[in-house]
Amino acid sequence: MSHAADAPSGLRPVLTGPPRPGRVLAAFPHAVYVTVGAGADAAVVAVVSADGIQLPNALVVRTPAAGGPFGAVRAGAPAVVGDGRIVVGLVLAVTVGRWSDRRVLLPTTDRATLLAGAHRLRAAMDRACVRDPATEARAAEVARWVAVGDRGRAATAAGTLLGWGEGLTPTGDDVLAGVLAAGRAFASAVGDPRTVATLAALSADVDRLAPRRTNALSASLLRHAGRGEMARPAASVTRAVAAGREHPAAVADLLRVGHRSGADLALGIVTAAGLVASSAIRPPSAHGGIR
Repeated sequence: MSHAADAPSGLRPVLTGPPRPGRVLAAFPHAVYVTVGAGADAAVVAVVSADGIQLPNALVVRTPAAGGPFGAVRAGAPAVVGDGRIVVGLVLAVTVGRWSDRRVLLPTTDRATLLAGAHRLRAAMDRACVRDPATEARAAEVARWVAVGDRGRAATAAGTLLGWGEGLTPTGDDVLAGVLAAGRAFASAVGDPRTVATLAALSADVDRLAPRRTNALSASLLRHAGRGEMARPAASVTRAVAAGREHPAAVADLLRVGHRSGADLALGIVTAAGLVASSAIRPPSAHGGIR
């Protein structure tokens, strides 16, 4: 079955390079995940139905899941990625039809507005009973060190989230993705270059550590998060928080993502808002990476 797709510009190097062998990592009615490359060059590319979740690493086809676009695709099947296409045997061929930017780019805001938005998101999460004290403590430790500009301790704290929890994308990875992507967007929107720089450095550390600490899909999504790219439901909530608004429909959409991936991304977003809102009033600390 052949499809044209909306592809993320962040995957342009992977998709437009010479054809490389890949393999279907997982296949579902709404999405297919294909892994390509190895080691530091490994990537996971998703193909999702029109009504699937627009992930930052996903090519979106025009057919809804009910139309069965991926019905014949099986996990473990060989694939080929490159020359603007993803091909899985004779059962699926997806060609890039257009490129879209999955980064979250926000209008200018201020810390008071951001803090108000964070309080509203936290209240919505509490009403939905979305709490995980152990994960929240780990996320808070990352935020603590990012807020003061200490890359080394932030990276050490981030390491405790990598691979933490269960699922196709573990809880800690989803939280960290929310912190990295939303934090970068919030810091840019309030004009905080120090926090932008700290998060960029932390993203480089996470990109280096992730292949050893978590699965290939999470490592790829974390790489996209480090560039400020988010799934569409998470991006909508990030925009609402930056504007200080309640957006019940966007929060509900996000909380429905996965078994608990949406809730974990929401925790990352609210953590990022808090750290950016507080970063200006804390003293800087020494920088350093971890080995």
